[in-house]
Amino acid sequence: MKEYLVFFVHRHLDFRFPEIDALLTMQSLKPEDCYSREANPLSSPVVQIKLPSVEHAKFLSQRGILVKGVYEIWGHGKNYDEVVASVANFEDRQAIVANEQLSWKINVEAFGLKLSMEQQTERRERFRAILPFAGPVVMTNPSNTFLILEDIGVDESLMTPHRIFFLRTIAGAERNRGRGGARDLVDMQTLKRRAYIGPTSMDAEMALLMCNMALVNKGDLVIDPFVGTGSVLVPCATFGGICMGTDIDTRVLHGKNNKSIYSNFHQYNLPVPELVRADNSRTPLKCPGYFDAVVCDPPYGIRAGARKSGRRERPDDPNTSLVSQTGKAKYGPRVIPEEWLHNHIPATQPYAAEDVMNDLLTFAATNLRVGGRVVYLLPTTYDYTDDDLPVHPLLRVIANSEEKLTTKYARRLITMERVSECEAQVAIAKPKKQFSFAKLRERIIETNAAQKRNVKQKSEHC
Repeated sequence: MKEYLVFFVHRHLDFRFPEIDALLTMQSLKPEDCYSREANPLSSPVVQIKLPSVEHAKFLSQRGILVKGVYEIWGHGKNYDEVVASVANFEDRQAIVANEQLSWKINVEAFGLKLSMEQQTERRERFRAILPFAGPVVMTNPSNTFLILEDIGVDESLMTPHRIFFLRTIAGAERNRGRGGARDLVDMQTLKRRAYIGPTSMDAEMALLMCNMALVNKGDLVIDPFVGTGSVLVPCATFGGICMGTDIDTRVLHGKNNKSIYSNFHQYNLPVPELVRADNSRTPLKCPGYFDAVVCDPPYGIRAGARKSGRRERPDDPNTSLVSQTGKAKYGPRVIPEEWLHNHIPATQPYAAEDVMNDLLTFAATNLRVGGRVVYLLPTTYDYTDDDLPVHPLLRVIANSEEKLTTKYARRLITMERVSECEAQVAIAKPKKQFSFAKLRERIIETNAAQKRNVKQKSEHC
């Protein structure tokens, strides 16, 4: 297998390796056979990876939301003497260097430092002797684009690079907007230009990441049991998923001002999802092994209140007309109860956060095929522990990535995989930690309340 370099955007550092693992899994590759996490720290913007072919490398750029570019490694080292020697020993270089029909250019970039034009020219000149290109130099869309990359790191006090690479571009670019990679979708599907959004609509970048973590491919059946405005299903449909969504709020499903969930899919020329008004606490969907992925942002009652079916108890008013079990009116004339009317919308009641999570995992364990994934977001504080993570014997945790939101709390992208009944028996035999998600939600609310009290006290002192 050839060695390639994946160059990441400097965002969502905790999501890099889980996404790369998911992209490799989509291609039937084992991540542990392709790269080592220990040899590639999160502080570095690159990871060296071994792949069977160029097509596998291009796929990382075509689907990788955090992938800036993918490159073929011609040489690398701790200093330029080592890099030049490494490039000189690269066997495949001569076929490109000696071809008069192939145009070329060399870019220079340093992560952690801005290089002047003079510095860039000086670095290019180091390779002139071993790379006497026969083809012409072309600055716009050449046949081959090379990159001299210095990895200096995030420590501003350091001026010497940790590693230096000489690379040939396979996919993406140092400025990758409009290059056909998955990063283009972040801008194309931004909420700023989305037709139908709500206060809890998922931002495009996170929704695309969730889609990748769920391994959504063409023809996969994907469901969002808390579909809302459909922001999580848009990227799933983009990558060929057959989408379905349920929600208890009939207003968000129908939309307003001639705009609805369907408007978002029409906007991007995507097939519309099947939508059903349903309560996930009493889901009508009982389809064992039917879905390939469950992708959602569950309601926790923090930004939007969680609701489930249920009616308030009516007072026992003797003047109220009620129907007995025999069908005869107990008081007054016989009437049809409101809930039996054809235009009746069932009442809802608050939905406890811990019940939301238990019902979600039960739904996923019931309806996912073996190997299918459930991907969801979990709000946390920075004193998060594994005790705060909901568990289910038929679901195992694949990835748990943190996104910092404020100085007080964050959210985690949880990826779980449906296991077989035999694997579940082994998991059940192991002791489980107590589920404490409800306490976690209380801590988030208490943190916000304490912050507001501090602001109020400061204003009073002023």
